[in-house]
Amino acid sequence: MVKMTETQPRPPAIETAHQSAHQSAHQSAWAVAAESLLTAAWYAMPDYILSRRRRAAAKTVVLVGAGLCGIHLGRSVNDEESASAAEPSKDVNDPLDAVKPSSDASATQISEQEAVKKGLIIVIVGAALGAGAIYFETLIHRAANGLRERGLRRPHTVIGIIMGALTPLAQRGIQQAITSRAGV
Repeated sequence: MVKMTETQPRPPAIETAHQSAHQSAHQSAWAVAAESLLTAAWYAMPDYILSRRRRAAAKTVVLVGAGLCGIHLGRSVNDEESASAAEPSKDVNDPLDAVKPSSDASATQISEQEAVKKGLIIVIVGAALGAGAIYFETLIHRAANGLRERGLRRPHTVIGIIMGALTPLAQRGIQQAITSRAGV
């Protein structure tokens, strides 16, 4: 019998997929909570900051915070997608194989045309979303002023709480739309 006098080096601990998913879910929960608070603050601001200039400055800070949370959530979704992409696909026959362009010069031209089309769609959808957001904000502000006329003391705060509570539902819907669109 041979005795080993030296201990063999152990391989570094590899984080399991479960641990990674748990950590990602925990971080996403914090990001969604932060988004909810930022949304509530956004809509409640007119009750607490009367100056339009100061409110614009405060809303800029809120937008930066919301953007950072959105980036974090986007990274979480991308991490989940890349983790699931690392797993071998069960479907051997890809239905998109028939429509994938070949690797010749015409394929480059097709991909450039597709990129232009996608860019145009993004610009159109972005403009429509921007116009819709402005219209929605106007409606929300009018609704809050209507509540104030009926005697509610902090109507923008009430709307902020409601919108903040709805934020996780919207985030979940957006994440599901992204993952289903990506085919994950």
